[in-house]
Amino acid sequence: SDLFTCLCPACSGDDAERDPARAELLRIGGQIKRLGGRDPTRGVQLVREMLDVYRRDGITAKSFWTDACYHACQLSLLSGDVSGAQDWARQALHWSRVCHGPQHGETLRLLRLSEHP
Repeated sequence: SDLFTCLCPACSGDDAERDPARAELLRIGGQIKRLGGRDPTRGVQLVREMLDVYRRDGITAKSFWTDACYHACQLSLLSGDVSGAQDWARQALHWSRVCHGPQHGETLRLLRLSEHP
């Protein structure tokens, strides 16, 4: 599954270079896309970096947090780390509940994944 690629003018235009956080997130996201499948452990480290940027810069769109944790779950599964995948799935579930509510289809899918990665 691919990480979300934002194509809005702020992310895809010259403004991305002027906003250090956005530029950093674009760089990290690009690295995850390039390296994640070949080196899932490094991919998980990059997701952690992405979450650190979200935290540091007050990025509050919880759908971003949900997606990042879900991708870390998938990368953990690729590396054979089922326990880590379950932890990441639980985090994605938490953010999905915050973002979409407990009965949303995405939340329910993540609940199943967190129980049986």
